[in-house]
Amino acid sequence: MNDKIKVLLVDDHSVVRDGLRLLLQLNDGLEVCGEAATLKEAIMMAINTNPDVILLDFKLPDGDGVSGCISIKNLFPNIKIIILTAYAEEHIVMETIRAGADGYLLKNIESEELIKTILSVYNGDSVLDLLLQREFLIV
Repeated sequence: MNDKIKVLLVDDHSVVRDGLRLLLQLNDGLEVCGEAATLKEAIMMAINTNPDVILLDFKLPDGDGVSGCISIKNLFPNIKIIILTAYAEEHIVMETIRAGADGYLLKNIESEELIKTILSVYNGDSVLDLLLQREFLIV
């Protein structure tokens, strides 16, 4: 029986996916079940792999985190989505959360914090990057 949390990586930069895969493979409780470079590929991978959590870049060649969250959540409402991006603008963060994101992290996050966030979101928590919380004065 596989008790690992299945994570789908969605980023249009292969070096980012490679780094995330290597990082997540170090944790015995996580399994990278697939990788995608576009939203279309992400949806196909989600159909084929049934991930628990999707790490989703905000800007992709065929859409953004808002359209990605809406599309994925409409098809797979139980999949948790964590936006992992460099974009820290408040309107982008808020639109993405309204679209169904369960977490929003900046790509400068420490490795251990990323792992903790995946586990927290999988367990039902909503997570906003600490830097964004301070910037938006959310406590």
